[in-house]
Amino acid sequence: MGLLLPTDDVLSITERVQCGDATVGWRGDPEMDVYLDDRTGEVAVYGFDAHRQRYLVTVIGTWDPGWRHELLRRLRDGDWQNPDAYQRAVDAELRREADKDAALAEQTSACAERFAWAVRRDCGHVVGQSRDFY
Repeated sequence: MGLLLPTDDVLSITERVQCGDATVGWRGDPEMDVYLDDRTGEVAVYGFDAHRQRYLVTVIGTWDPGWRHELLRRLRDGDWQNPDAYQRAVDAELRREADKDAALAEQTSACAERFAWAVRRDCGHVVGQSRDFY
């Protein structure tokens, strides 16, 4: 027998934001409010900071079928009271830097291969040339 996640008619996204959702790891915040903008199709979550000032926590579009999970994941990742939040942020930054370095290395390698081919071609060291040019 498989487990089924409750749909929005059983447990709304507002209840998940305020009460928490263990499937994602979000602890919940009863002071957060969820608003839907019908014009843009975006959901905005507002909360209060330490000085009791209202601020925009996150905005996500509803056109993606997994927007509810992504919204709760963003709340979980941005929760300063979560003990793993700092480590997750550091890991995400390290992954982003590694991806950027890998992309640069791949681009550099491709340019180096093209340059080496051009040098061999211009110098006459390409297989199939009838003579060498120096």
